[in-house]
Amino acid sequence: MTWYLGNSNRSTHAVATKEPNSLGLFDMNGNVHEWCADLYRGWAYRKHKRNNPLFREEGGELGGSIQQVYRGGSWNSKQKFARCAARSYELPLDWPPHLNAYRMNDLGFRLVRSK
Repeated sequence: MTWYLGNSNRSTHAVATKEPNSLGLFDMNGNVHEWCADLYRGWAYRKHKRNNPLFREEGGELGGSIQQVYRGGSWNSKQKFARCAARSYELPLDWPPHLNAYRMNDLGFRLVRSK
């Protein structure tokens, strides 16, 4: 169900080219990391609500700068990290301003479409 380092040939793939998960959703893990609305703190899960958690407390663990969470693994991840619970962080593209050319070729977002 997942594109990861071991089967991706080191590139992204078209949506829905793997089987859907048990909920019928395609590409919820792997292919590209997913930018999330959460801000990163190592202890954030202890403060999350159990249903649809979102952590938005200001500040972060890198000298007070804000780190944006990404999760879900990518084509460049080991298989054990291509899962929803695997999370990491990056600084947003506009921080600091002189580094706004920062890019990752395995980071994006997931769109959901209803019928």
